[in-house]
Amino acid sequence: MKSKILSVLLLVAILVSLFLSVACTKTITTSPTPAVQTTLQISTPTPTTTQTTTVPQASTPVPTSAPASPTTTKPTVVHWWDKFGTPKYGGTINLRANSLALDIDPVTTWGGLYSTYGDYLWNGDWILDRSLWTFQTAFAPDEYWKGCLAEKWELSDPTTFTVHLRQGVRWQNKPPVNGREFTANDVQQHYDRILGTGSGYTAPHPFHASRMDFLDKVIAVDKYTVQFKLKTPSILYFIGLAEHAGQNWIEAPELVKLEGAFKDWKYAIGTGPFVLTDFVAGSSATYAKNPDYWGFDERFPQNRLPYVDELKVLVIPDMATAQAALRTGKIDVLAELSWMHAQSLNKTNPELQQSKVPAPGQGIIMTVNKEPFTDIRVRKAMQMAIDRQAIAKSLYGGMVDGIPCGILSPMFKGYNYPYEQWPQELKDEYSYNLSKARQLLSEAGYPNGFKTNCPIGSNLDVELAQVIKSYLSELKIDMELRAMEPVAFMDFSRAKKQDQLLWTGAACARVFPPKLGISGFYSKDMANYAQVNDPNYDAIYQKFLNATSVEESKQLAQSAVKYALENHWILTTFPLVNFTFWQPRIKGYSGESTDGYIWARVWAE
Repeated sequence: MKSKILSVLLLVAILVSLFLSVACTKTITTSPTPAVQTTLQISTPTPTTTQTTTVPQASTPVPTSAPASPTTTKPTVVHWWDKFGTPKYGGTINLRANSLALDIDPVTTWGGLYSTYGDYLWNGDWILDRSLWTFQTAFAPDEYWKGCLAEKWELSDPTTFTVHLRQGVRWQNKPPVNGREFTANDVQQHYDRILGTGSGYTAPHPFHASRMDFLDKVIAVDKYTVQFKLKTPSILYFIGLAEHAGQNWIEAPELVKLEGAFKDWKYAIGTGPFVLTDFVAGSSATYAKNPDYWGFDERFPQNRLPYVDELKVLVIPDMATAQAALRTGKIDVLAELSWMHAQSLNKTNPELQQSKVPAPGQGIIMTVNKEPFTDIRVRKAMQMAIDRQAIAKSLYGGMVDGIPCGILSPMFKGYNYPYEQWPQELKDEYSYNLSKARQLLSEAGYPNGFKTNCPIGSNLDVELAQVIKSYLSELKIDMELRAMEPVAFMDFSRAKKQDQLLWTGAACARVFPPKLGISGFYSKDMANYAQVNDPNYDAIYQKFLNATSVEESKQLAQSAVKYALENHWILTTFPLVNFTFWQPRIKGYSGESTDGYIWARVWAE
């Protein structure tokens, strides 16, 4: 009897064990639904942490003939991108541009064309859940970057950042580069051009070198290893390198040596997913799929990129015309739409997909070394003449609250100086008070106002500029607005040719990296359009550059933002939002910033 009982108990135990085994093998993991994030906490990783990114390989499928077994049930994993369906190859994506100039040298331009046929050293982490970070702006915290041309990297010592390049990457097969392998020497020569530190270059580039002020020299250690030598230990080295500006795009040295190559679009050669096949200045650019591209889709690691056969960029400066093109399907994506345009599209084309995108507040740079803007009372008076809450309600339909902010976007928690922490005196200086503004202007010696002018790019918010012009007229300030074509305005701005004022698309709430955001008032920075020369601000900025901890860098960034607010170097408004719309046939896309690496990962149905 005891033997039978023991046998029964043993059988029961085995059955229970099998049941628990089956129950435990079925695991469902879900990701939160992606959402537009406008207030995010930035947490920078410890700089000594080694990061590695490799091209994932497809997993071996389970044979369909394998017998079902409850003990071998594979986990069911649900990804946030599953909603897009299965990627498809082929087809064309049509994009829109405000303007299109021949700019194929990443060191002398912002690389508008290059960003589609070239690769970055680092890209945004494409598999990251969009509820954590949307990649809708040019900036992302350190931990949200993945390697592209860079495969892995580490801080070898406090002033040596070592980057190991991906092997087997080749330049596009066009003369004079002819498809040779991308190497560390290419990276060194690029940075030598920027810094003037070798390879035949002795003078730093006036604009990009100021963005690289933390960098001493770049050395190719071997064919696939590059060392970035820092001037001093700093927590900011990684984002300073990863930021998508000219310093992160690498040009082939053969093109630099070939006279006139950067003036001819046929020499547009990179390592990227698309090849520039046609270019008509001011009209269009056409890119074909690079058949030899090395990259795979991080979300579908068995899929070689890119998906589409062709990208077409059409120049449509007028927003009304661009909307008509979107409505009729002539273009597939349209960004930087105002809330009014968004409402209109929602009524006429409810099938379109959309996302809300954080945007900087526009406003006026005051050239503080030219009268009357040398007097802070004039600057304060102009600040107090603007009713921001009324503008937010009327011009922007209440989509934003009209609360003023400093240089950095409120989404950069810890770095921005939040409005709720401002002392009342500072809040008053950014509040609408016309009588106090008139008093300050009179005390400064301008009871009857003055005449001035403000150049503005035609692609910027001219309507807001007209509203501000109207408010300033209440102080008898006669401000002439001078609209300019976007490319001409950019060249004009960089040359600092303004008489007194200059309109800016990023007066406040800048969505750039914190370093780039606050560097604009540093006396030695080429983007110091206000021409500030303040030793106190310079000292804060230098300390910020040399910060060796995240908390220290945050505190110094806040100090810089606060100091700039107190000195009223820019007539600021408030954070804005834009909208991006796209055709429902565009899949794999969530409204991310429109760089070339993104279009390689998007497909069309």
